Amino acid sequence: LHIEEHHVDGGGVSDHVFALCHLLGFRFAPRIPNIAARRLHLFNGIEPGPDIAPLVAGRIDEGLIEAHWDDVLRLGTSIRTGVVSASIMLERLGSYPRANGLALALREIGRVERTLFTLDWIEQPEQRRRATRELNKGEAENALKRAIFFHRIGRIRDHALQAQSHRASALNLVAGAIVLWNTTYLQAARMHLAN
Repeated sequence: LHIEEHHVDGGGVSDHVFALCHLLGFRFAPRIPNIAARRLHLFNGIEPGPDIAPLVAGRIDEGLIEAHWDDVLRLGTSIRTGVVSASIMLERLGSYPRANGLALALREIGRVERTLFTLDWIEQPEQRRRATRELNKGEAENALKRAIFFHRIGRIRDHALQAQSHRASALNLVAGAIVLWNTTYLQAARMHLAN
């Protein structure tokens, strides 16, 4: 499965996530609920115009990125090859003290990516529509699963991991069957109406 863009809601957005997604070759595309609160970071030597100046929060430290570039590439390769998981690295990067060079360099790369994404978000209404459309798909799937899973008021209360796994797998199987049924019969209805 080749991922080109990863959509998430406004929570869980950090500069480290923007940086790692860029290093792994896909675009991190969170929905931005409050665009007015977003701040941009510029490279040294770039002077913002009067419309953008109030949004600028600071400058990108290019020297920091350059000094830790080999470590950044090593981290990206380790995640891509499965030596370490991205979630573990994000957790560790978030807990490192501020003096950690790799974490700071990733933050700077993430600020570049976040700034580019924010400018695209402002300029391209289609990107905003696409993010909403993609997130609505996930929300619709969650709503379907909530409707299906009514036993025990929709809560998994099993203590054993295997029992939890069986219950979650059964829920996914039933949801998949409903999606297949709907797709098959909606297509048949569409073909009938077309003829």
